[in-house]
Amino acid sequence: LSCSVSSATETQRFSVSVDEATNKITHTGEKGSAFNADGFFSVNEISYKNVNCASGICVTNQYTINRINLAVTHLFRAEAVRKSLGLAPKDILSQGACEIVPAPERKI
Repeated sequence: LSCSVSSATETQRFSVSVDEATNKITHTGEKGSAFNADGFFSVNEISYKNVNCASGICVTNQYTINRINLAVTHLFRAEAVRKSLGLAPKDILSQGACEIVPAPERKI
């Protein structure tokens, strides 16, 4: 899949490879960042997320792709690991669409 999502401040483009038989997702950003994730496959949606924690802050990128119309939602959330710090989570919601693209031909 080739996908694009937009928020009030930015647009992100990325590709997603899904393997429902193994529940695996490969997400590759247009600038080369990539991660693998376990996917959750329901009748109508595919969802997956990536969580990174460092210096007391956890950043979660959660994606949901509608299997019927290929609409995609991206939720970015940054939050303090220690709730006692009193910092409210920061959420940014982006929405967009994916399109099916042919898998690239491989030599190996």
